[in-house]
Amino acid sequence: MKSISVIIPTNGKRNALLRKSICSLLKQSSVPNEIVIVDNSVNKNALAIFIEFKYTTLSSVRYIHEKRIGVAFARNRGIREISSSIVAFIDDDCVASTGWIKNLLSVFERLGTSILVKGTVKNGLPNNIIACAQYFNDELLFRSDYRIIGGVLTSSWLDTKNCAFSRKFILKHRLYFTNHLILEDLDYSLRAKKLNIPIITSTHALVSHFGSSTFHMFISRALTIGRGFVKLNHIHKITPSINNAHLYNSPRILLNSKTYGNNLFNRITDNKNVIFKFLCHFVIQISAIASQFGRLFELALSFKRAVFFSKK
Repeated sequence: MKSISVIIPTNGKRNALLRKSICSLLKQSSVPNEIVIVDNSVNKNALAIFIEFKYTTLSSVRYIHEKRIGVAFARNRGIREISSSIVAFIDDDCVASTGWIKNLLSVFERLGTSILVKGTVKNGLPNNIIACAQYFNDELLFRSDYRIIGGVLTSSWLDTKNCAFSRKFILKHRLYFTNHLILEDLDYSLRAKKLNIPIITSTHALVSHFGSSTFHMFISRALTIGRGFVKLNHIHKITPSINNAHLYNSPRILLNSKTYGNNLFNRITDNKNVIFKFLCHFVIQISAIASQFGRLFELALSFKRAVFFSKK
């Protein structure tokens, strides 16, 4: 079986969840060769968690401090530091199912290493309105374009909360992460597509996402995502298609349609009362408006910059 290292980028603000994430990795049916915590905080906030596991377990838990702020820097640092043949990523607010590692590795054993693999993400806070709204947006973004090609489930978008790839293969193609606001997942996916690298989905490699935020943080993220879409469109010259419709249509439009968005919303809010569904629906609509506003703001900035440089 191939060796595998799991990288957990963290800003040190969710240490309680980070602890749960590491515990879930230590309980795997196939334990990873090493677990690498890449601390991207200024004050080394996650160091205490590393020390806790260093002296209480016999596992290979490592700690790296990346001074350059930005999750892309943390991911790239982790890729450079590990020695295993396969590198897997999980967020510090995610908990892996028992067979997560085994199911990721089985895809490489079956299809080879010239691929990117992404798993499935489950909402760990189904009774939290903000978490449900975020889960809706993430599902719409990362999992609305599944296609079966040659009997294999494929996707256009990699979700870095739950993914894996061959370290040697990535280094060969120099496919590192870049900082484009918070959309490094999509930028990475688009660059992989240009290299004709398929993204394979494993429905059995499951993690539960326990990320939660305030309404203010959720809307701020939507604004940032809107700005990020404009930058991605500018860099990659994306042509609208059924596989990237979410880059051009707001979640509100898809939510009110009778297609994927509507079915997705009903699945997420199943067994919830009317008030919960109304509030979740409202939050999703507000986030869509915020995302559109973010796009307009970035477009205005781009126009202003263009006018400024044209006068020079």
